[in-house]
Amino acid sequence: MKDAEAFTKNNWGNKSETLSGSGSTIANTVNIRRELPLLVQRWNIRSIFDAPCGDGNWISTIRDQLNCEYSGGDLVEPFWQSAASKGLNVNSFDIRESQFPPADLWLCRACLYHLPFADIEIAIKNYINSSIPYALITSHVKKDEKRDIKAGEFRRLVLREHSYLGLGEPIDSFTDVEHGPQYGNMVEEMLLFRNPRLA
Repeated sequence: MKDAEAFTKNNWGNKSETLSGSGSTIANTVNIRRELPLLVQRWNIRSIFDAPCGDGNWISTIRDQLNCEYSGGDLVEPFWQSAASKGLNVNSFDIRESQFPPADLWLCRACLYHLPFADIEIAIKNYINSSIPYALITSHVKKDEKRDIKAGEFRRLVLREHSYLGLGEPIDSFTDVEHGPQYGNMVEEMLLFRNPRLA
């Protein structure tokens, strides 16, 4: 699949540690590895569906700390196969077209800003039509870029600048990654939304 190839051929770096790019390294997941178990406890999350799950590099290190059922999926076969090799319950999944399985939380980290706007809207509508009550999604804090891109490319995406794509106001949040000057001091945050169809 062409979109899958766009992600496998990315030049995000750190492939010696993770196939999924620099955002999935242990160094760049310090905050989410600390904050995600706390959010799971705070909102009584009993099951997480992680898509795209990438190669499972960081999530596999806190799997036991989550104290909830974990499953995931990814469009890119080498990614989810690598995650499966780490003992994670994952399979092939396209957030735009596949039917979401039952879960309490959809974890969508470091994904939407790699998709064209049309695909983002399709993915969000697909989620809203699911039975999952909560979604935890990456957003940039500032300097939104309105330009469109091809799948696998990158641009800053500030969800509030797009009216949260119909998800409503976030109900919880935490800082994910604070990049240094080489990335323009870019800050990514994780925003928790309640599924508006189920609210």
